Amino acid sequence: MYENKDGIKGCYHQQYERSQKGPDEHEKALADLCDDLPALVWYILFAYYPMAGLQLAFKHYNARLGIWGSHWTGLTNFKLLFADTNFWQAVGRTLHINLMKLVICFPAPVILAILFNELRIGKESDVVCVNIIFSKQSFSDNINI
Repeated sequence: MYENKDGIKGCYHQQYERSQKGPDEHEKALADLCDDLPALVWYILFAYYPMAGLQLAFKHYNARLGIWGSHWTGLTNFKLLFADTNFWQAVGRTLHINLMKLVICFPAPVILAILFNELRIGKESDVVCVNIIFSKQSFSDNINI
């Protein structure tokens, strides 16, 4: 409790009067909502809306019936998937490829940077070497090692 200059007692938050120059609390809340609206729309469109399609993994999909009308199968699709030997071969190959990419592609830029650091042939030739090596990234994003 506090006592103002007129001797009236009240709560602590009542001693601060609303500034005439500042925005109204509703206007501030509306401005905050407008600031957050693009992020909210993005999450709805790209995070929550696609989750409706996740139920396709648990259904026997029929294009005529659509997603909502297709027969529910539960975990039957997953049982078939995990029982297939080709699935496990594909998982093994995927893990092998990713492990090899880590072993080969991860240290390559570090080794290349160390080699460039050891070059003592001149500034112009350093720029040429760097441009030749990194031209792959400049011209195409589709080329993968």
